[in-house]
Amino acid sequence: MTEKENVRPPRGSIRRAPAGGFVQDLADDAESARLSRRLLIDTIRHLEPFRESLTVIGAHAVFARVQSAIPEMEMQSTKDADLAVNPEFVASEPAIRDLMAAAGLEPAHPDRPGIYGYTSESGTRQVERTTIDLIVPEAYAGAGRRAARIAGQKNAATKAEGIELALYDRSPMGLLPLPGDPDQESTEIMVAGHAALLVAKAYKIRDRIKQYDDRPYRLRAKDSTDVGLLMLTSDPFDVAETMHRICAERTELGGMGKVAANVIVSEYLRDESGLVRLPMLRRLEQLAGQDASTKVNSWLQDFDDASSGWRSAQADTSRPGTD
Repeated sequence: MTEKENVRPPRGSIRRAPAGGFVQDLADDAESARLSRRLLIDTIRHLEPFRESLTVIGAHAVFARVQSAIPEMEMQSTKDADLAVNPEFVASEPAIRDLMAAAGLEPAHPDRPGIYGYTSESGTRQVERTTIDLIVPEAYAGAGRRAARIAGQKNAATKAEGIELALYDRSPMGLLPLPGDPDQESTEIMVAGHAALLVAKAYKIRDRIKQYDDRPYRLRAKDSTDVGLLMLTSDPFDVAETMHRICAERTELGGMGKVAANVIVSEYLRDESGLVRLPMLRRLEQLAGQDASTKVNSWLQDFDDASSGWRSAQADTSRPGTD
């Protein structure tokens, strides 16, 4: 038995909810998602001078991509919204932090630039605040540990690895407020495509698995559920082609497509421990029906075949832009 096969998923604590507690939890989830969507739309509107640089990623992008295929599904609970920022289209003026302040937002994390929350929630614990992250892909963020380097925009955005493809695999979509929001006016914005979102999720899952022994709580079933939803609503051959093409055209991205493809195949198709696969399949059957597992398995087999020609047997795990 390999070391990986010895890994066991974390056991969730079992609590008896008070009467009506489950219904209240669902209401709270819907409200947190609604507030997060409202924050996202308000931020996009206030960053109008730099709209061309913005791409929706994360939970809101996943929901935007899957909701037409699974219309009965409601957005999963989230307090976070994420915008990828292409620094090539960001001028030194106006100052992003001033634009965010005009939207009633302030830096929300003392140690992490680029995270903003409502000033009205200043006294709220960090984990309870509704926040939005402005994130520059690491390959384009310059030197520095946390802050992205954008000329004239000091500490306006953070940086992250894995979201690079969102600058290229994206298309415009009308982003609607969620039910319950009194302002139902939509806004058009670029939203990351399936391939970009799967690469980002693969990088996140890879890092969480590496940290699993020390911090198992960071490996969340929600991330794998998003992976499964993206599989159910995409063509595996198109996804594989997009990953490969963008990384071939953009040499600064190095082996990102290979890294992501290897994570997807190894963790969701071949890993016998089921660490991320089993929670994904259980949740997908609840959201999309009993045949979801069969559809995901078929997607994975086709993706494995479609990517095998360019996917190396051993993924290049170096970060983009490093030796």
